[in-house]
Amino acid sequence: MCMNRILFKHGKDFQDWKQYVNAIEKLLILALYMPMVADTGGNAGSQAATVVVRALALGQISLRNWWRILWKETKISLLLAICLGILAFVKVLFLSWETQVPSAFRLPDIAFVISLALSLQVITATVIGAGLPLLIKRLGGDPAVAASPAITTIVDITGLLIYFTLATLFFNL
Repeated sequence: MCMNRILFKHGKDFQDWKQYVNAIEKLLILALYMPMVADTGGNAGSQAATVVVRALALGQISLRNWWRILWKETKISLLLAICLGILAFVKVLFLSWETQVPSAFRLPDIAFVISLALSLQVITATVIGAGLPLLIKRLGGDPAVAASPAITTIVDITGLLIYFTLATLFFNL
């Protein structure tokens, strides 16, 4: 119920979020790794934003080459996503090997979905983190304003959507 209130505040329709709450009820292990996915995305997005804001401030990049900046950050995020995805997979297996999961599910499958969600979260968070300051600068605003709170909020929401969408699709929850 608390999850419904938290997620409903972010403007998503209650029925859509109810599907995700049902996923947690059916597969409780998903709740254990939500913070890992959200925090990893927040860190990746904030780091990308910091790099872009600093480069803008020092005149190292300009808005004319925005696609190169996003492409560079995307390539970096892909490498990071692969490394963190592998580590997350091993972490879930190692920390949850004694966890009781419903007989319809296998722990390696759950670990795969969690690590895939984390990997996708890193990629999307990095692109959002790098792109939002550029967009704000293009609109005439201060890109530093977007560097943390706005990006963290957006990335947390997208991270939960990625996480639960993958879980519901893979496990038919």
